[in-house]
Amino acid sequence: MTGELKIGTMNALRIFNDAFGLIFRRSEESLHFIPTAEGQGENGDIGPLRPFAINLRTGAIYVSHGAKIEGGLAIGATDNALGENSIVLGDNDTGFRQDGDGIISFYSNGSRIGHIDGLGLHLYKDIESNCSNFRLKSNYRHHITFTNEDGSIRMFLWKDNGGDGVHINTVQMVVVISFLKQMGDLRWEVVRKLRLVAIFMVQCGETTG
Repeated sequence: MTGELKIGTMNALRIFNDAFGLIFRRSEESLHFIPTAEGQGENGDIGPLRPFAINLRTGAIYVSHGAKIEGGLAIGATDNALGENSIVLGDNDTGFRQDGDGIISFYSNGSRIGHIDGLGLHLYKDIESNCSNFRLKSNYRHHITFTNEDGSIRMFLWKDNGGDGVHINTVQMVVVISFLKQMGDLRWEVVRKLRLVAIFMVQCGETTG
């Protein structure tokens, strides 16, 4: 055979065995790959599944019943430099990658910016915010924790449970900063080993202690 194979019917081509058949079907402006029902591979009609379709007008691809991709996926990029189990966006080394059980890392130009796991969000770069708020709504006291390289706690900040105070704990010393709404004063209390050593009052730009 030379030249094109031209089929003008709606169901144009069938690939089959005893168990299943796959029918190439043109429906209006789309081309569908539709399996037959099981056991009807040679002579059965199209089944209920529509796993894959191509819009002949726009070129868009539709996957209706999930997809399994071995390797990486590139969206808007020519290839994927992050390797298996990854999705790159725009260029070949910016995107997301699964780096272990329950670990999703995100990369920018090949640099690992952070990851998410069962413990939460972990960031390796600075956080910069322009004209927006950072809000913590929980009453749990250890809101922001600073740790050493070995993971031990160096200091942490927390908000009083139901109060107005903000506490800074440096392990050896606790500094309590509380805003007194009625007086409009800023009060500093420095506590070391559960013993009050100094109280500073800031009022009208002057500091007393």
